Amino acid sequence: MIPEKEKKKLITILSRSHQIEKYDEVNLEITKNLYKEYGVIIRKLYWKEPNVFGNFYRYDLSEIKSRIKEVNEQEYHDAKQESFISFKAQLEQSITSSIEYITNYILQE
Repeated sequence: MIPEKEKKKLITILSRSHQIEKYDEVNLEITKNLYKEYGVIIRKLYWKEPNVFGNFYRYDLSEIKSRIKEVNEQEYHDAKQESFISFKAQLEQSITSSIEYITNYILQE
């Protein structure tokens, strides 16, 4: 079943994200890649269950993308660090919510 596989992938992405603690260019690229993986999963889930994952698809992905843009626009390391933390927190919150939705709304049916 698609949601079970996607839930496992989301848990993996979340655990990989938790391993990143500070801003640097390598961690930024890793986190951007995690965002891309998350986006692919949300698109699959949205196509399967648009009523459940519509907000993730429409709003969460764009919000996370705007946080990435903020990181890239910052000039100073400290400002980049703060923006990076905000971007990473938004990504982790969205992944956690997605996992909860899969558990509570899809797998309970």
